[in-house]
Amino acid sequence: MVDSGCEFYHDCETCPFPDCIADNIPSLLVAAKRAEARGMARQRMSTLEIAERLKLSKRQVERYLAT
Repeated sequence: MVDSGCEFYHDCETCPFPDCIADNIPSLLVAAKRAEARGMARQRMSTLEIAERLKLSKRQVERYLAT
């Protein structure tokens, strides 16, 4: 079977990642949004501004900033 990899690495057989990133995309997206929200908070953006920019609920942004 020939595997052409994914958008993160060109070949599954020689992929440097210990776990399949393609299988974990939802959790990676959450981690990226959480990091982006924290960065915006450090820039003194309000929770509402962050929520609007990231297209999240205000409550979700509050959760991201609390963890």
